[in-house]
Amino acid sequence: MDPISISLAPICDRRLAIVSPHPHSWIERGHYGHHLARVGQRTRRRDGRRHPRADHVGEIPIGAQLRQAELAKTLGVSRTPVREALRQLQTGGLIEVVPNRGAVVRVPAPWEVREAYEVRAELEGLSCVRAVRRITRDGFEELRATNELLRPGDGPPNAASHAANDRFHTLIHEISGNDRLARVIKEINEAFPRNVSALVLQEQPRHRDDNFAEHERILAALEAQDTELARREMQAHVISAGEQLARWYERRSATVFRG
Repeated sequence: MDPISISLAPICDRRLAIVSPHPHSWIERGHYGHHLARVGQRTRRRDGRRHPRADHVGEIPIGAQLRQAELAKTLGVSRTPVREALRQLQTGGLIEVVPNRGAVVRVPAPWEVREAYEVRAELEGLSCVRAVRRITRDGFEELRATNELLRPGDGPPNAASHAANDRFHTLIHEISGNDRLARVIKEINEAFPRNVSALVLQEQPRHRDDNFAEHERILAALEAQDTELARREMQAHVISAGEQLARWYERRSATVFRG
């Protein structure tokens, strides 16, 4: 199974990421708290060559303290980019500061997911309304071809279908022609580990069927140039996805170490 991954955009020419691998069998046995958070970085020298320690990765148990000095030493960087990365992770809700323990990796609470997806649904609905007015035949055909990659089949989803699911939405954002709207939606999405949504679809064939059908209804509304129907279909789709994600976290919340 793919790991849960959380990443930041490059900071001072460095990329910091926190990753929590979790084999499916461990989840079912309730050992989520034993999973590891991986903090890694990639950087380049000023001359463009890769830093000799650019691929170095350190592993830290979830719930353990994220000490700036230790992370900086492990990653071969100064404390400044580590401090900034931790600050951004805390702002994004991906780590929390626990009294007497410092910064620790956290798992999103189900209510946070529901609140975020409620906001996302409104924004994505607006994106669909704008797309109805701007979509071309070529844009529509690209959307349809992208969704075809999500058509349920006999095998489990693969990397191409995971990417296609995100691409379906980003295509609509691009067609909408509002860069600020697209950025805000992206910020909401990046508040949670992106590949957890892929895990939800991977684990539940029914969700894959629903996801494809919901996309088809959005496509039909876009093709009919029905702005209100496109809005409603997208809003319902995003709310459904958020509920599935929130329930995924709820099923595991009792086993997550909270410090």
